[in-house]
Amino acid sequence: THTVNADQTPLFVQLFQDLDYVLERMAETPSKDGAVLADDTIVVVLSLLGRTPAYNGTLGRDHWPYTSALLIGPGITGDRTIGGFTDLYAGVGVDPATGDLDESRPGIDAKAFGATLRALAGLDPAEHMNDPEVIEGVLS
Repeated sequence: THTVNADQTPLFVQLFQDLDYVLERMAETPSKDGAVLADDTIVVVLSLLGRTPAYNGTLGRDHWPYTSALLIGPGITGDRTIGGFTDLYAGVGVDPATGDLDESRPGIDAKAFGATLRALAGLDPAEHMNDPEVIEGVLS
């Protein structure tokens, strides 16, 4: 929100409680091949709108051209953050091969994110995209 961002806390708590519930059920629910859904399902939690990392003067967060995504599941190098921002809140990109920050590159764009998701799903991003850049460092 633009003001008093702390009002969002109960919504975040509920989101992560619901996500925990879904992940627990996936770990217990058999898939068609006899494993469990968690073994072959990718969960993507994505915001449609980015907010600045810093609070504004009314303890809210303003619009920002970058957003966050949470990827959970097989084939992902987990327990890490990919991308970042400068002290002036400009996006910092990554080395596609490693996923490590590369300040010479702009922030991760939707095309690279989409190409990476397609690759994660076992699809060829080049089939439907011109010159896709997969962030291989996300993939295990």
